[in-house]
Amino acid sequence: NTGYSPNAGNEDLKEETADTYTLGITASPSFLENFNIAVDYYDITIKDAIRSIDNEKILKECYDSSVPFGEGNRFCGDITRDTEGNITQLIQREFNLADEKSRGYDVSM
Repeated sequence: NTGYSPNAGNEDLKEETADTYTLGITASPSFLENFNIAVDYYDITIKDAIRSIDNEKILKECYDSSVPFGEGNRFCGDITRDTEGNITQLIQREFNLADEKSRGYDVSM
């Protein structure tokens, strides 16, 4: 089975926003020949992160979601079938999925 899976826009998207905090320090002490160290801290929070949903997730959300099946289910509306009921197209859209957070340190020597 082959199908077509184009990407499409989503007029319901909100802008994703991010709060980022970084701090870094680099040291090259003269008494330690050829020694360099850099330490960076980062803390990034993305609100309303924009991500695409793969075909498997589109099908799952159509059939297994808490949203009723039918025209009101945005995932089912992105599935096209032929006259025999075979899926011929799944439209992939981008959505505001969730907030994402990443925090950590990078050290290089």
